[in-house]
Order: sequence, then structure tokens, then C-alpha cells
Amino acid sequence: MIVFLLRTAGWLLAHAPETPLRWLAAALGRLIFVVMRRRRAVMLANLAAVFPGRTTGWHRATARESYVRLVETGLLALASPFLPTTRLRRMARLDAGAEAFFRELADHPRPIVLCSAHLAYWEALCWVPALIDLKFPELATIYRPLRNPALNSWIVRTRGRFGVALLSRKSGIHSALHILHRNGVINVLFDQNAGGHGTLTRFFGRRISMTELPALLAGKTGAELVFIGTRRTAFWRMEIFVRTVTHDSTPAGMLGGLNLAFEDLLVADEEVCAGWLWAHDRWKINELPVQLAKLLAKRNLLEEDARFRAKFVGRGR
Repeated sequence: MIVFLLRTAGWLLAHAPETPLRWLAAALGRLIFVVMRRRRAVMLANLAAVFPGRTTGWHRATARESYVRLVETGLLALASPFLPTTRLRRMARLDAGAEAFFRELADHPRPIVLCSAHLAYWEALCWVPALIDLKFPELATIYRPLRNPALNSWIVRTRGRFGVALLSRKSGIHSALHILHRNGVINVLFDQNAGGHGTLTRFFGRRISMTELPALLAGKTGAELVFIGTRRTAFWRMEIFVRTVTHDSTPAGMLGGLNLAFEDLLVADEEVCAGWLWAHDRWKINELPVQLAKLLAKRNLLEEDARFRAKFVGRGR
């Protein structure tokens, strides 16, 4: 039943004029900002900690826009399975750097771990093979499977419509390693709070629990780490970009390099900043002493991260 409802909603959204959808997303995003008091507090606290020199008004405006972008992303996720490829190509484009990267990769295949974040329209990363006319290497993304089998099957089928395989986080790691050994490409979302299963490191100078999966995959296969993201340019319009991740080949350096690249983007580009999911409890580990104690004992890269970051003082940030 839920799949039928989602399919119906998606079809209606795909065939609706964009202007009322833009108004709807703006209204819903602002309503959620007002109603979701706890999440609003989390967003404002996160923004204040990362951007202490900005005004309270800027923090609130960025938080509101973050919710609007989240609603827009949700609407697009529902509609995209019913949008023809010609329309998707009008909506999304690779910027010059991303196009050059994928063309060079087609000519010189090698293992790549693409690391992505919850930026507005992140679902569009599954469209990349449809946005450029070239022979793509084997491409897969690691995802968290849903409990509802029918819904999970629909998600796998629709997200993979352009040839991107979806690998379960629970059982697909070995398949990911095999793909990398075959000079394929694996995409990993890395910006969520990993809780008690993660590794202790820093983001914007504050302790976080982060998945070590990108470093694990790259370390075992010699794959190149590349940050890939989406930048909203208008309603349901975006450009996809890539950034080189500089690191020293250690686990701490790989994770630190990813975080530094992402920090630079959030600081330098206000559109990317507003597009990130600030409502996420990225730094929640700091509020849970018991969980923090477990992480300190389990996997603590704080000292290694500090040494890695010290190498990049004066790097132009």
C-alpha cells in the first residue's frame, strides 16, 4: 500500500507545474522550522558553533533555507522515477571539473571511492551516468536498506535506473571491495553521526563519531578518495561537482581530509551551506558521556587527526 501511495504521489509531482511545487516546498520548510522546536534548536546550535561570527539572523535564515531545501529534495526523490531522462538532463548538469573528472576516468579506469554528503538534491548523484555520454565504469552506492521489503525493492529499482547498483550497508561491503578491485567506483555517504559504531575524530574542531568506511575501502584497494556533491542553482536545478581529497594514506588522514574538504565547502559557498542537513545530530556524541567513553576506548583518532590537520595550517582556508 505504501509503495502505491508513493508511486501515486511521485507521478502527480512529476506532472505538476514547478512553480506551485516551489511555493509548496517553501511553505512546508518554513512551517517545519517553526513546529519542530527540538530540531530547530539543534540546527541553530550547530550553526552557531560552526559560524560564531555570524549573526543570529543569519543562523535562523540559513536554518530555514536548510529545511526548505530538505523538502525540495524529498519532493524530487518522489518525482524523479517518473521524470524522463531528457528532463533530468535539463535539471542537473556536471560542472566543468566534474565533467573533466569523469571523462578522464573513462579513459584511465582506476578504483574510486566517491564520498558524498546530505546536500540538497543528493539523490541526483544516481543520475550521473545519464548526464554525460561516455562509457561508465562499474558504479555502485552503499545504502541503508529499509525494513519494508516492497518499499526497499522499489527504492533499489528506481535509484538504479541508470545503472548504479545499490549495495546494502549490512551485506554489500565485500561486493564493494570486489568492484573497486575491478577498477570500479563506489559511492559512500560519510556525513552522518555513526554513533557507537563509528570512529572518533573532529569536524569543525568538535568531536564526532564518523563512519570509517571510506578509509577502509580506500585502504584495502588503493582507491582514490574524491568528494562529490550537489549544489542547488534553482528549484529542482543543480550542478554536480567533485573535489580532490588530500590525505596522507592513513585512516586518520583520509577521514580528516574528507572533513577538511567538506568544511572548506560549507565555509566558502553559502548555497552549499544552506543545502546541508543542519538538523542532523552531527555532534551528538559530545552530549552523551557514556557513548563517548565507549568510543574513546574503541576507536579514537583524535590525536592522529590533530597531527594531520597541523600539516595543513596555512593551506588557504
